[in-house]
Amino acid sequence: MLKMAVPGALCVALLVAGCTPTYVAPRDGPMAQISLSRGALEDSEHAKLMVSDAQWSRRADITGGLLFTYDKPSTIPAGAPIYLELQTLRYAGTTEIYCGAHFAFVPEAGRSYAVAPDTHGGRACTATVTDQATGQTPTSFVVMPVGPDWRPAD
Repeated sequence: MLKMAVPGALCVALLVAGCTPTYVAPRDGPMAQISLSRGALEDSEHAKLMVSDAQWSRRADITGGLLFTYDKPSTIPAGAPIYLELQTLRYAGTTEIYCGAHFAFVPEAGRSYAVAPDTHGGRACTATVTDQATGQTPTSFVVMPVGPDWRPAD
């Protein structure tokens, strides 16, 4: 069973990577760092971090790459709200279950942040953002509603 899950995950990653734009880091202005950790993900779960616009209509994969990548810092603009989407994928036998969480916060220049997913056993998706220097969630952090027509980035 596991032998079939790995090639399936690679095929999904290839398809998703081929269609979803890759995030382009800013070159000017104040900047911060953000990385995606595995958080509370189980072995059968994976996650991607997407940067979005305020309307959730355009997404770009900030974790990038063909495979799921964790703990790799990416540069983000600081001083203005950044809209993020966490997409999780869980395998239940041969079924793939996707979940999404939307959130926003205002990164501070020179700070590093970690995003940790928590899928609550596949029942819901949540994420925490932590300032790596203080261990605290930014005061500007807000969870946004995920619309009923949400689909994972394709």
